[in-house]
Amino acid sequence: SDLLPEAGHGLGADLVGPGPARATPGLLRGDGTVDPATLCPVPFAPGALLRCDAVEALVALNEVFRADHGEDLPVGGTYRSYAEQVRLRAAKGGLAAPPGTSHHGWGVAVDFEGFGGVGQFDTPLFRWMVEHAPAYGWVHPAELGPGGGGPQEPWHWEFAGTEPQTGR
Repeated sequence: SDLLPEAGHGLGADLVGPGPARATPGLLRGDGTVDPATLCPVPFAPGALLRCDAVEALVALNEVFRADHGEDLPVGGTYRSYAEQVRLRAAKGGLAAPPGTSHHGWGVAVDFEGFGGVGQFDTPLFRWMVEHAPAYGWVHPAELGPGGGGPQEPWHWEFAGTEPQTGR
């Protein structure tokens, strides 16, 4: 298989609903990234690429954000190639995932701007996301939050999907 097994990263699991961001089987290349040609542009963030279902959800979330704030969500980093992950890991150390395991390489992670520094979870933007983002399938990973085992990054959010509507 071209999938890279990495404990705790959800590789090989279908996107089935809320929870940790997951890679889609068969889409990961040997370096732990997806082909950027399979990704879609984020219409309100020039140069940003994500998995197409993540873009749809982010656009819907952005409509609510724009209605509340009069501007678009401040999208920073999105998809990262393996080479970009290597450079970032060298520059940031433990604040960056090991190359090949980053949700950015899977096209399902966004680093937002203006969400505060390491360990700062009280900014208005972060609090707004906590309140609204899960309804659109965007989650802040517990391991990157207060008491989590990873670096405390309020700016990093991942697309985990949404529950299918049952009509009930």
